[in-house]
Amino acid sequence: MTWHRHSFLASGDGGRDHIAGKKRAWDKRCVPAICFTDPEIVSAGLSPAEAQAQGYEIRTGQFPFSANGRAMTMLSEEGFVRVVARADTNLVLGLQAVGAGVSELSAAFALAIEMGARLEDIAGTIHAHPTRSEAVMEAALKALEALCIFDEEQAMMSGYCQANACWCGSREAASLFMVRPEL
Repeated sequence: MTWHRHSFLASGDGGRDHIAGKKRAWDKRCVPAICFTDPEIVSAGLSPAEAQAQGYEIRTGQFPFSANGRAMTMLSEEGFVRVVARADTNLVLGLQAVGAGVSELSAAFALAIEMGARLEDIAGTIHAHPTRSEAVMEAALKALEALCIFDEEQAMMSGYCQANACWCGSREAASLFMVRPEL
């Protein structure tokens, strides 16, 4: 593992707390790895291959920056965001991104893993438009897509689709509110 300043700061805080007699857990999975290249690369948690090697059945979602409004306005549409989650619980195991400025997503990636976020948590969080962070939400929606039911007429009749849920009539917008509760 490559250690960066942010890793040393976290481990130093843990050492200080240990000396002071305080208990503190430090989960190194939450340390983001960043390549400040062009394009940038950021990863936190497990990649799909790492998750599968650890015996997890996974679901992944990937969203390209070529479909992201902010990337388009900045003429930097290269890259993607990917989320890796457990197939049985939707617990986020890892997030990766490649693209211009993606190092700025590293704290959100680490926070999602640290807090034990599920795909539904990320998909249901408001992401400002237009921002690159919307790609994180879209990747979570892509991962959830296999679980979604989408029959617009049935959704309207059952009350799933209220004014705030499906105003645009898209599968992505509706999917937030139509994930089967038994899953």
